[in-house]
Amino acid sequence: MRKSVLAEPKETCFGCGACEQICPRMAIRMCADLEGFRFPRIDPDLCVECDLCIRACPVLMKNRDSILNLPKQVYAARNKDPKMWMHSTSAAVFPIFAQAMLAQGGVVYGCAWTGDNLEAAHIRVDHERDLLRLSQSKYVQSSTGKTFQAVRHDLERKLPVLYSGTPCQIAGLRLFLRKEYARLLTIDLLCHGVPSPVMFSAYVAGLARREHGPIADFKFRDKQISGFRAYVSYLCPNGNRRFRLAGLEPYLYGFYRELFNRESCYRCPFQQSNRAGDITIADYWGLERHHPELADWNRYGASLCMINTPNGLCWTSKLEAAAELVESTIEYAASSNPALRTPPESHHRPALRGEIYRELQAHGFDWIAARYLRPRFVWLHRLIPARLKNLLRLLRRNQ
Repeated sequence: MRKSVLAEPKETCFGCGACEQICPRMAIRMCADLEGFRFPRIDPDLCVECDLCIRACPVLMKNRDSILNLPKQVYAARNKDPKMWMHSTSAAVFPIFAQAMLAQGGVVYGCAWTGDNLEAAHIRVDHERDLLRLSQSKYVQSSTGKTFQAVRHDLERKLPVLYSGTPCQIAGLRLFLRKEYARLLTIDLLCHGVPSPVMFSAYVAGLARREHGPIADFKFRDKQISGFRAYVSYLCPNGNRRFRLAGLEPYLYGFYRELFNRESCYRCPFQQSNRAGDITIADYWGLERHHPELADWNRYGASLCMINTPNGLCWTSKLEAAAELVESTIEYAASSNPALRTPPESHHRPALRGEIYRELQAHGFDWIAARYLRPRFVWLHRLIPARLKNLLRLLRRNQ
């Protein structure tokens, strides 16, 4: 019988949940450790060593490369409907595929805020009114729950399915299914690491204390005031929306410096140009350098869209109909995005990472924010309007 934790050391587990969901004996449960990251635990009394969990694991699977594909087409893209830009982190490419999937009677799976405490979890959507819940980036690890099982059930009922997630989640889903389905479209997101749900919950709890009540509808990159990248926002208990400069928020300060990542993220084998999903979407960093004619797209965000498989190519017509597209190259895209070109052995784990999680457990988020997560020259950040900072950033890139 297998013992306790399936994947040791912890640095080798991504927490995708494929092992838990494939176990026919329900011998595996995803359990949070002290840092709040989920890991598989096995009940030795139930395990019969069928090895299905090993075959579904993106880490233990020996031929993982067999499910990775080099992009066949690369685009700079943005939705033709400007109203959609405001509801998306980049340029609203994901809604194009999601709406097309629903239009043909299918279902869509993606990450949403759930519960009263802003927990990130994958949900199933079968109506367009719920698609907004899947928009906007959530910078925290999402639980896949039982969605892999639900996807298999939908596919067996001949329903078309779109599933979006981090590349390790997409790899876990594909290994869980154990065969290819023509009705399944997978979209992976470029990812440089995921923080713990406990870290994010502690941050939100501090905001709730300052607002004297629970907060809701959190957005990491709200474009309402000054376009792309400037503010986080959330709904206060009185119904008003609070905007806070992203550069001054301690959670984002730590996130962008990779201080909160899951240990396996520092040696992620999926940070490369070969992708797990049929389609990859992300921010197009460095767009104005390689496509200067599109520099004005940066005001509200520009998307990178990579078509990786023959199945993905079948959806290109949907993209062409609803998006402005400019052909690009994987070399251009990778030049400014480490998530497309960083081999596991080159990853940098910040020395403070372990200490920050230990201090979080001992003292709470506000304490570590004051000690470790204060940007330099805070007063200067407060004096310079976000619009001016965006302009300065654009001028610097064009030099």
